[in-house]
Amino acid sequence: MGKLVTVLFLGFTIFNFSFGFPSHLQKAKEGCEAGKKSDCIRLSIVFYQKKDFTNAFEYSKKACDLGSSDGCSKVGFHYLDGLGVKKNLKKAFKYFEKACNLNESRGCFNLAFMYEKGKVVKRDEKKAKELYEKACKLRNRFACDKLGKDVVSALR
Repeated sequence: MGKLVTVLFLGFTIFNFSFGFPSHLQKAKEGCEAGKKSDCIRLSIVFYQKKDFTNAFEYSKKACDLGSSDGCSKVGFHYLDGLGVKKNLKKAFKYFEKACNLNESRGCFNLAFMYEKGKVVKRDEKKAKELYEKACKLRNRFACDKLGKDVVSALR
């Protein structure tokens, strides 16, 4: 039931920011400019959904600069996929590392993958496993699956 409520809340939030509530967007923009990380993230999501990757990147970067782990992870994805910015694996690595240091599970997972595959850094399976472990403890189910664990047992 809790997941359903969360999904409905997120859906309603995204709906509110995406369709017909420009005053909320303006408030989010003002909040972001005033240093509110969550407003920067909201704007990055809205622009990403609208496929305006340049603005999505800018708001993700602003959130990251304000110390948002989610923002840093999103910037990493932009550089990884070349969305709104030129593809740059070194910068993707840097931002995934920053996100992971801020305990963001997707950042740790992607950093682990880069170590596992030797993308940008020398291949290091031990470091990759440590990062997958961290991501799993942060409840990243993909990392837990990779390690052959479920999220619940990883939290013990």
